Amino acid sequence: MVINTKDLTGKHLDWAVAKALDIDMFINPFNEVMKKQPEGIGPVRFEPSTNWGQCGPLIEQFEISLQPPTTRHVNYGDGKGGWEKIEHWTATVPVQHANQHNQKLLADLAIPNIGRATGPTSLIAICRAIVDAKLGDIVTTPYDLNYAGSKKS
Repeated sequence: MVINTKDLTGKHLDWAVAKALDIDMFINPFNEVMKKQPEGIGPVRFEPSTNWGQCGPLIEQFEISLQPPTTRHVNYGDGKGGWEKIEHWTATVPVQHANQHNQKLLADLAIPNIGRATGPTSLIAICRAIVDAKLGDIVTTPYDLNYAGSKKS
């Protein structure tokens, strides 16, 4: 399935994060993203979009800045002088952790890819920002994530 990074959720988001991190993974018969472990240790579910134990270390690893929902004063445009409610979390991965071959326009300047994403929770915003930084605006996820035990692709 082709999905905009900004729309990734659930198992599709977890799979995309594993892909961005180059994690050895597979989808089990129960439609879960599984991270392979060293010999003799069974695989573990990989679910950073809902698991602080898996997502938390990524904040430090990627030096992610995180902005909570807020209300801010508008200093520009049609709403100048008013207040604007930001209802989502915003996460940003700095350029040194992003893939350097992609270019994005940010404030009309072409810069190497920078990961910036929003989400209804901090974990979703963080995961989307990592995927955006490493894989870009569009991701192709396995069809298998939609149906447990499916072999279609």
